[in-house]
Amino acid sequence: MTDPQTSDVDTALDRRVDPVAEDDPDEMLALFRGLRSSHLRLWAGSSESDRARIGIHAERGPESFDLSFRLVAGHGLFHLGQMRRTLAQVAPS
Repeated sequence: MTDPQTSDVDTALDRRVDPVAEDDPDEMLALFRGLRSSHLRLWAGSSESDRARIGIHAERGPESFDLSFRLVAGHGLFHLGQMRRTLAQVAPS
């Protein structure tokens, strides 16, 4: 299949709203680190031809693995910024 349909399986999870106060920060950080590590391994193991492959995203249409990966990376950077801002607000003065 040249242009496989991609799935945005995390869409429902991304839109879920839970009280953050109930989540364990250490557990959230461990999950984040694990995801980031697996993403870096995936990127390192992909070739230029892998990154050029095109899939059809359900909401955005055709996009390369390279673009999809960069969007995921940007999403991670967004959350790092959230964490830094939150820590700055709750850190003792």
